[in-house]
Amino acid sequence: MRTEPLSTTEMLANDHSAGVADAIASLDGLVMADYELIERLSAGGYGEVWKAIGPGGLPKAVKVLYGQRDGEHAEAELRSLQKMRELRHPFLLSIERIEVVNSRLIVVVELADGNLSDRFDACRREGKPGVPRDELLRDAAGCCGMLRDAADAADAAGALDYMSEQHGLQHLDIKPDNLLLQGGHVKVGDLGLAKDISATNVSVLNGFTPMFAAPELFEGRPARVSDQYSLAIVYQMMLTGSSPFNGRKAAQLTAQHLRSQPDLTFLQPIDRPVIARALSKNMNSRFDNCTEFVAELIRRRHGRSTNVAFVKKLDGVLVSDTALLKTLSQSGAEPEHGKESTQ
Repeated sequence: MRTEPLSTTEMLANDHSAGVADAIASLDGLVMADYELIERLSAGGYGEVWKAIGPGGLPKAVKVLYGQRDGEHAEAELRSLQKMRELRHPFLLSIERIEVVNSRLIVVVELADGNLSDRFDACRREGKPGVPRDELLRDAAGCCGMLRDAADAADAAGALDYMSEQHGLQHLDIKPDNLLLQGGHVKVGDLGLAKDISATNVSVLNGFTPMFAAPELFEGRPARVSDQYSLAIVYQMMLTGSSPFNGRKAAQLTAQHLRSQPDLTFLQPIDRPVIARALSKNMNSRFDNCTEFVAELIRRRHGRSTNVAFVKKLDGVLVSDTALLKTLSQSGAEPEHGKESTQ
């Protein structure tokens, strides 16, 4: 599926200042650290992912990061990735090996069956508008759905809230290509951009995908609810095939994320207030975590919504002009003003 009007690789290839032309040169057949790269699976702002054959003939996924890694920058990068390697969760794709080969950083992970974008493409070939809602959230038998695997903090805890609440980390590049399918579940992969939001130098951000990035990322101030914003965009795009923001270039998308209200008209009315809240420009108006966001979508599906809509009034912005209030008026829900959300 083309989840962006222009693919990430095409968008970056047009940005000559990023030096991507060299980065996307073919690596087919190259052997790196005993892994033979045989097929490029994806490419993004931070690197390429290849299917590889490792020692013993075992298939693996190898991410080759763009640019040369040497000196202090390499050490900082390696320390960050080593911290990611220590994370243990059933719905996080495990990192098996990290090293620098010829000044190029490579990360070896388990090979998944596919990703959420692949599943979307399969659904479109079947004549569906996108991935069915119950498949994304919860199937008819009550089993966990794809986004619950990625978000849910209940029971054994799910990947995104586990990273956020247990380790203070945000993934910062949640998109369909990074939600990987394995054994009927979704695993969150590609942790190369993950940041400790309490770190003093976290403002140095690059490599994220503009189509799915929260507005605060463009300002260099990621927050504990940044991944929730991205997950909301993934939900709408996988369900409907339409993005809430229609920009084709990085500059257009930056402006839309920072200043434009999302287009939620392709969603069912029951979903619009939930997605509008998760996509709020005001970080304090979003859900407390990804679990509450996904749980509210499920409750609305079964007519058990407990959501109290709340948008904090910003200087110079009328509450009645916000996307959340507009979608509430379409769905018949009533907002509460002057109270902090309890969610």
